[in-house]
Amino acid sequence: MKLLFFLITAFAHISIPLTRKIDLPFLQYFTNPLLLVTNISTPLNNYENVQYRGNVSIGTPPQYFELTFDTGSSWIWVVSKEFSSNCHPTKSQFISNSSSTFIPTNTTITLNYNKGKAIGKISEESVAVGSHAQFIAKKQKFVLVNKDYDFGALEADGILGLGFSRLSEGFNTFIMNLKEQGVIEKAVFGLYLNDNEFGDSTPIPKSNIILGGYDLNQYALSKEITYVNVFDETGYWAVHLHSVKIGNSQLMLKSAIAILDTGSSLIYAPNAEVLQIMIDIGNAGSCYQLYGMLVCGCGEKNPLSSYPVITLKLGTHLYSLLPEYYFWKYEDRCTLLIMSFNKGNFWLLGDVFLRRYYTIFDMEKSRVGFVPSINNLYRKSETRSIWDYWVVIVCIIGSITVVIVGFICYKNWKRNHQNIHEF
Repeated sequence: MKLLFFLITAFAHISIPLTRKIDLPFLQYFTNPLLLVTNISTPLNNYENVQYRGNVSIGTPPQYFELTFDTGSSWIWVVSKEFSSNCHPTKSQFISNSSSTFIPTNTTITLNYNKGKAIGKISEESVAVGSHAQFIAKKQKFVLVNKDYDFGALEADGILGLGFSRLSEGFNTFIMNLKEQGVIEKAVFGLYLNDNEFGDSTPIPKSNIILGGYDLNQYALSKEITYVNVFDETGYWAVHLHSVKIGNSQLMLKSAIAILDTGSSLIYAPNAEVLQIMIDIGNAGSCYQLYGMLVCGCGEKNPLSSYPVITLKLGTHLYSLLPEYYFWKYEDRCTLLIMSFNKGNFWLLGDVFLRRYYTIFDMEKSRVGFVPSINNLYRKSETRSIWDYWVVIVCIIGSITVVIVGFICYKNWKRNHQNIHEF
């Protein structure tokens, strides 16, 4: 079975390189930052639905890294070249003496994540996204790491945090520096995580993050955004978890908070609540536990349609997960993508949830917005019954019939119209 999960960094995360859109191309030649206000859009690399990574440049001249963009933390960190032997294997390490804009400090910091720990020194540099080194956050605080632990599953050169400044010792986060320095107009970003079904498909379009704005036309199924307020004093993208239903069964919740975490591959919840979810889902089919995960049959005898829909109420709005989203299907077996953890009395809504919704993270108004993602059009679903296909067939036949009847009526009208003129 594939080892698909679990980069769970700080409250874990996912990521993205950036590209800048400019409505008037000549503006890029001006130095007044007020003339550069726009948004930055970039594609993301999807590693088997487990990690989403993008390109970031640090230093002058720029040194390039592939980082995980993490809504569950706020620091940027990369590995130092001088101490790379102590760290997880990376393709790129930062060479500080090769950059003219590098400013070191003697302040050592330890970054603790849900899984893993990084130790390094707070430093200052110019940071940009994608290949657009002219659109930079200057004097950006970041951590130059010389030791890390338990990051063997991290398929990236480091992490770029997108949380609030409370998690970065009060220093401006990357997106806040972009806003204050006039690179983007608003401290808002829109996130689309595509779905490659854990490596079994190549979805189009690619995953994407837009810093400074969002794009409902390309990545969402509607223009109706439902917003939920964020408890930004926590430093996380934390929202009120009002209730959870498994089918028609109401989950007895002790949790009241859910954190939106692109760095977590799965959904995580306290032990007792996950146990009840497993029981309710397990009652719908032939299931068993394997290494703490629920595995269910999802072949002909137990199709995905036989399992319940999970509905979460965040704030005052309902958000649903169909079985094809909360299961990973492999042949005739399905593994539940919800796991328990002991880190606190809250939920982590990771990529399993965020693939379902195009998400707008609004730092200025301390809220998040959700719109059903275009993934809902492309995900292979086995929950449709034969009647769904008959409905489609009937609609197609009906449309063809209307066209034929309309054509016949038009020919008759034309013939009669000609007869009248001849008379």
